[in-house]
Amino acid sequence: FLAATNLEPTSARRLFPCFDEPDMKAAFRLKVIHRRETTALSNTRPSPDSYVLDEDWKLTSFFETPKMSTYLFAFTISQDNFPYIDFSTSSVNIRTYARPEAMEAGHVEYAAKITAKILEFYEGHFGLKYEMNDLDQIALPDLEPLAMENWGLITYQEGALLYEEGVSSWLHKELITSVIAHELAHQWFGNQVTMKWWNEIWLNEGFATYMSYLAVDHAEPSFQIKEKLIMDDLHTAFEEDALLTSHPLSTPSDYVQTPGEILGMFDAISYSKGAMVLRMLANHVGEDSFDNGIREYLRVYQGRNVEQGDLWELIQNEVDSNRFNIARFMKSWTTQIGYPVITINTTSGETYQKHFLYNSSAVS
Repeated sequence: FLAATNLEPTSARRLFPCFDEPDMKAAFRLKVIHRRETTALSNTRPSPDSYVLDEDWKLTSFFETPKMSTYLFAFTISQDNFPYIDFSTSSVNIRTYARPEAMEAGHVEYAAKITAKILEFYEGHFGLKYEMNDLDQIALPDLEPLAMENWGLITYQEGALLYEEGVSSWLHKELITSVIAHELAHQWFGNQVTMKWWNEIWLNEGFATYMSYLAVDHAEPSFQIKEKLIMDDLHTAFEEDALLTSHPLSTPSDYVQTPGEILGMFDAISYSKGAMVLRMLANHVGEDSFDNGIREYLRVYQGRNVEQGDLWELIQNEVDSNRFNIARFMKSWTTQIGYPVITINTTSGETYQKHFLYNSSAVS
């Protein structure tokens, strides 16, 4: 038997009374009463004041979490025979849980090892430590998303975490590494620094997608993941953004209010186009300036909520302000849909651009 939460974006209020708004952060202290033969996990480790109530029930109390948005709160309850493998870094205890059959067959070992390697890469690249002492991740037989970045307790579909040497394909191994890298990137982009409202969810998802390529390239350079992103995210973004039903990366907040409208923002525009726009900006200002701006962004806004203008300001500080204005440069790419096709007349030198649409007769 197994129970697990999945609260993003607005389901925490179905579990306990709260305001499901990302800029209303709080620290959580959880107590769970559950059967004695089961184990409870949550965002933080169990505290010493956990105890047995009677022959059937026990209470598990957890240490207080950092201040965080409600969608990152999580817990699971599973039978005691749901084992874990411990593969920690010098500063973080990493435990990876799975069904007993998967653990005995060694299907968890690759994920456990690569998680530690990716987490250490991010800490070095961002110049900012993972904020918790512990990181639990659990492979679930069923989960609505492929994975969810709950702070300190990342949940995965089994297929996104379990790897069988000699049986699983090379592409499956690449998928596992990429998904882990994406969820770990969220421990900084989303968990530590969070968008103010869901209309700019790309500040979470675009960053996690872009940063995952850097992490996977470090952890598994043989994947040549930076070359593959052109086929994956760039062309996925092109396909979605060539439709009149596309939406800007940064949509006016009035347009994103209901749960359905919020869920609609979790799409290829926020993930793939967001990542490719960041890649474009990094190439334009130089990766050193971009990375320095990102480190300052994480440092200045740690534990806080942001809008995209906060990001542009800190990257601007790292480049020659006489070259160009980043906020003005990025506004066209983030506040309107589509992308241009540029046509050059090689005889006259005349140049013009047009909004590209699959249906060329449509009016943009």
